[in-house]
Amino acid sequence: MRKIIFSLVLFLFVKTVLSQIQTGFDKYEGRDMISLCNSYTQIRLFNTDSAIVPKSYKKIYTSGVYGLDNKFQIWRKGKIAIVVFRGSTAKKSSWLENMYSVMIPAKGSIVLPGMERVDYRFAKSNDAKVHAGWSLGVAFIIQDLIHEIQRLNARGVCDFILTGHSQGGALCQLSRAYLENLQKGVISNQCRFKTYAFASPMIGNEAFIREYTQRYERVGTSFSIFNPDDLVPKLPQTVHSKSDKFYSLNNISRLLDSTNNFTFKDFAFRAVTETISKDPVEKYIKLAGYSVHKQIEDEIGPLKMPKYTRDLEYVANPNRIVIGPFDKLEDQLSFNADADSLSAETKNYREQLSAYRGGKMYQHKPYNYYLYYLKKYFTEDYVRIIDRQRYLWNQP
Repeated sequence: MRKIIFSLVLFLFVKTVLSQIQTGFDKYEGRDMISLCNSYTQIRLFNTDSAIVPKSYKKIYTSGVYGLDNKFQIWRKGKIAIVVFRGSTAKKSSWLENMYSVMIPAKGSIVLPGMERVDYRFAKSNDAKVHAGWSLGVAFIIQDLIHEIQRLNARGVCDFILTGHSQGGALCQLSRAYLENLQKGVISNQCRFKTYAFASPMIGNEAFIREYTQRYERVGTSFSIFNPDDLVPKLPQTVHSKSDKFYSLNNISRLLDSTNNFTFKDFAFRAVTETISKDPVEKYIKLAGYSVHKQIEDEIGPLKMPKYTRDLEYVANPNRIVIGPFDKLEDQLSFNADADSLSAETKNYREQLSAYRGGKMYQHKPYNYYLYYLKKYFTEDYVRIIDRQRYLWNQP
């Protein structure tokens, strides 16, 4: 009888431990997170995400669209909830959030349209500074997120993984920092957080990243995964106060006023190095601060931001995990069949896969991050998928 009781207690203990967040990088957990990050693209292209979402996860909440076209999902697996932040969309407001790349203090207040005031704190250090646009994005969504966390706390769920790709990766890290610096009692004191950010751009200055690294990365609860050939993790462009050079947004008015969709590639490659004689920091603040702020107000209404800082030296997370670079779609799958002889079904498949994997930004696309994550950690699964895609790509 004692052996039976001991075995039962041991089973329940192991089951409880396995259903909780564990510190340290977990390749299986990371695979699931980049799978969930692809939900948004799968739904947009194929009207379903069932082909990529692991079966053990259940979507329990999808937020509304907030502010600058931000949105998040909440999934659940046992006693763990996963918050998945959407990355940039094709809407102008979404890219204005990226372009609003001046820095603000990591502690302060933002007044949203409608006079809603959001007090925020992303770090303890008074020297910490963060990206204005993504801080604004967090300000729009954070109250809804806190409400959902409180609802889950009431159901006994206190372990949360935050994840996202690209802009979503920036939002998941800043949201993590916000939640960790909340006053006691807002959410359960038992809440524990873990973060997987994919292809995230830089979000703050050296003081912010130093604190973020010490509090979350060094204890094994935050991970940043990037492709060294991906342009986005190298952004925003850093402005050095002691340099006479800076990156300005060439033709920014035409870019923002364009009726056509534009991409991060358009934004990045219209940045040009200029040499000026007086104050490069002030010039950047005027372009990426006041000018973009006005564009944002034209989109969503009046808002009040903290005073911009002169610290514009962005710093990357120091312990990023490298995957990639990625191969071009056409090089990987090859053209063995004459395009004129292809069936309508094959042509349609090529168009869909090209939209999903190819194009100018193929080094940044979330599905390629998923594929090459598999290539690094789950080689057999990667080979199986590529073989299947090559077969369908070349069907006459």
